[in-house]
Amino acid sequence: MYYEIGKEIVTSNFDFFGGSNFLKPETTFDHKKAPSLFPILEKAGYKVLKGKDAYAQLPNKSDKIILMNSDGSPIDALKYAIDQKPSDLKLADITSAAITSLHKSNTNGFFLMIEGGKIDWACHANDAATTIQEVLDFNNSVQLAYDFYKKFPNETLIVVTADHETGGLGVGNGSSSLKTKFLSHQKVSHAELSNAIGNLRKNNPNATWGDLKNLIAAQTGLFSKITIHETDRSALEAAYQKSFVDHQNETAKSLYASDDKIAALSISILNRMGSISWASNNHSAAYAPVYAIGVGSEQFNQKMDNTDIPKKIATAAKLSLD
Repeated sequence: MYYEIGKEIVTSNFDFFGGSNFLKPETTFDHKKAPSLFPILEKAGYKVLKGKDAYAQLPNKSDKIILMNSDGSPIDALKYAIDQKPSDLKLADITSAAITSLHKSNTNGFFLMIEGGKIDWACHANDAATTIQEVLDFNNSVQLAYDFYKKFPNETLIVVTADHETGGLGVGNGSSSLKTKFLSHQKVSHAELSNAIGNLRKNNPNATWGDLKNLIAAQTGLFSKITIHETDRSALEAAYQKSFVDHQNETAKSLYASDDKIAALSISILNRMGSISWASNNHSAAYAPVYAIGVGSEQFNQKMDNTDIPKKIATAAKLSLD
């Protein structure tokens, strides 16, 4: 119901929305053509801004705003942090814009919810290096919130948590020696590695095992910076034979991705050699930590049901107003 949820922006009357884009701005849940969301939102008083430069050039930052990716950028989500270029819209850009605009337009304070949603995507794909970069990227947004808190410590509450853990990520997989630095050799996400392998297959139908090995080495460090086991090399070469020679293109599916089997296998090998293990490619039952600082943070001091969190935030907001 992407279209229907998009229309609810108008009835919500919230001041600021940020994200990649609308997935189906002209199509209802039952696949019928519908009036575009963009003029509907503009008629309701929202400024639709595409890209961080558009926000920077907006003279009145207290306008009601929808900030999204510039044209030509992905519409399903912001790019993975590991794949981003300086010009790409980042979670921290949205966070900074939201804090600036909401602070200007709300004299009685504001509530802001920020989600680093692609941490979950990377964990579903069991991609440790991409997960780490996503957490660091999310931390940049937390830092912006913390900087705001330092300016207004008696009026601000920050709560950082998650709706669940994904993947059952474990550090160490058979030895107390950690080689997590191996993960730093990975240059792209599982999705971009899949694309690169697909492009090699498309653009070079006669690509050799050496061609593929060089691509994997350049993007993951396997073979070039990390010596892999013979069984892993054989598994990758067999996957090359099946995909490039026999043209049986296999995929590895997770909740948000369908990756090239060679890409998934390469990242799995790098994870294992980097001392990372995974219990699942779906959600786990691990406890989600809750971190809090500021007015009312003392309420977040014990194991709690997830539905207690908004109640405690509401209580803290009342304390702040009092």
